[in-house]
Amino acid sequence: MASEKLRREAQKAWVEYGQAVVKAFEFPQGSVIAADGLPQMLSNSSDAQVKKLIAWLREQTKEVRSMKFVGEP
Repeated sequence: MASEKLRREAQKAWVEYGQAVVKAFEFPQGSVIAADGLPQMLSNSSDAQVKKLIAWLREQTKEVRSMKFVGEP
């Protein structure tokens, strides 16, 4: 089972990723990206697996934040 610190970090990374997606694709304010299985996954995963998830989420967040759409400066 992943440490509590890593589980909190992963949850934070998920929220930041979701916020980036909401902003980039202009979903209504307050929209969230569902993660029904995230708590269970974090409880059943090793520290190494959770670290990989965090790294992936942060990379995806960076990618989404850098996206430019047609007509954007």
